[in-house]
Amino acid sequence: MKQTTIKYFIITSICLMAAACTKNFDEMNTDPNKPTTAPSTNVLANSTYSIAATLFGERLGIFYEGFYAGHTAPGIAIAASYEYRDEIVAGHWSSLYYAMNDLQKIVDQSAADGSLNMQAVALTLKVYAAQYLTDMWGDVPYTEAFKGEEGVTRPAYNTQEEVYNAMFTELETAANLFTQNAIDGLGGGDILLGGDVKAWQRFCNSLRLRLAIRISGVAPDKAASVLKSVLDNSADYPTLNEDENVSLKWVGASPYNDPWYTYLTSSANYYAMCSTVIDTLKAYNDPRLPVYAQRTTLSDPANPGLNDYAGLKSGEPSSSFSVSTVSKIGVKFGYTAAGFSPFMRYSEICFIKAEALLKGLITSGNAESEYQKGIIASMKENGITDYSAYLAKPSVAWSGTSADLTKVYLQKWLAIFKESAEAWSETRRTDVPVMSAVPYDYHGSHNRPPFRYPYPNSELTLNGENISEHLTGLDNNDYFWGKQVWWDTRTGVH
Repeated sequence: MKQTTIKYFIITSICLMAAACTKNFDEMNTDPNKPTTAPSTNVLANSTYSIAATLFGERLGIFYEGFYAGHTAPGIAIAASYEYRDEIVAGHWSSLYYAMNDLQKIVDQSAADGSLNMQAVALTLKVYAAQYLTDMWGDVPYTEAFKGEEGVTRPAYNTQEEVYNAMFTELETAANLFTQNAIDGLGGGDILLGGDVKAWQRFCNSLRLRLAIRISGVAPDKAASVLKSVLDNSADYPTLNEDENVSLKWVGASPYNDPWYTYLTSSANYYAMCSTVIDTLKAYNDPRLPVYAQRTTLSDPANPGLNDYAGLKSGEPSSSFSVSTVSKIGVKFGYTAAGFSPFMRYSEICFIKAEALLKGLITSGNAESEYQKGIIASMKENGITDYSAYLAKPSVAWSGTSADLTKVYLQKWLAIFKESAEAWSETRRTDVPVMSAVPYDYHGSHNRPPFRYPYPNSELTLNGENISEHLTGLDNNDYFWGKQVWWDTRTGVH
């Protein structure tokens, strides 16, 4: 499968040029008497890098959200408990807001000078970051969040529903800008898609599908409207092709190695695979298992039954295991310097269509076919060409019953490995797979991983008046649970 990527060979110079622009986009000190505007392409590079480093970094990607999603687990050398450190959570919050603020400045500048493609790209990437911000925290400042130069220093909070509606509007604007066939280029700063405007167009419309299916449990009419708008107008609103994924390809030279590689090779005994995904892959005899995970060091190829693959259970105390008894993350995903950070995959589009068809949100298409295409795309992405036997397994094969929706959810969760933020959102939305109990966490008695992130202490201090009404149902002493986000409709979870 073709990876829609570009190596980071340009990032060093671009980030050096753009770093000073992260917080002061409009001013570059080339001449203090004649300030100029930072080139949009430079700021695009810096924003892309910042978003990738945040969402696919060690803490959020492996330690926190990969853990909450049942994919990865911290704790080969420490207890895998639900650690909370405000400075780290606050760093994620700030990094995403800085990036979105810069992207909004690109939007404004591009609208003023008629650079329609750059405007559409910046809107798309801004929404990509905003989606994860609101999915992590729920209600957040958004419509007033990027008006600091207008004197808005304490932006009002929007409900998550309001944020989603704003994101839908922005993506629709971007999608329509892409249809104008403008000729402006993106410059060397497009480190994600290499200046391919058509690829950005497909990414934009694919994000519209992602957001629509996310809210399908709470706003089915809105979800159906967006899904139909995109899928019924494929000429104007194309989505990812079957031969492409949107991934940021790292150059493989310090400091621009894959962040997972950087941390996994420097903290070899700190991270493992989670038992949830390992046990699922083993139960299904899934050929992706040796790609996603490494054998334990107790493994014996001549004796496959000897702890060949094993995951770390959520909250398992360090006294109950040793390094040799758990599987590390697979070489492809965690131990390759020139690795990749997957922003979105074609397989996800297939599973979205399958779910939408099963729920009656759309009527054109075949749910079974889309489901199978999603599995096949994931297999091919991981170098697996013999998947017919897997598709025929009763636990995998389409049954024509209500159980098929759960199968779609599970296969999607398996396919988006390394998209930790997305996987955490999916498990909160679908409750598939059901996560194991949390017997050792030190926050109280809970039967699911965290529901959300707590707000940073800095936000409580600096924007306390606006945030106060959004704290109902939240307990700062029980950091991650309390109020579920808007689209999380699960019952009986705590």
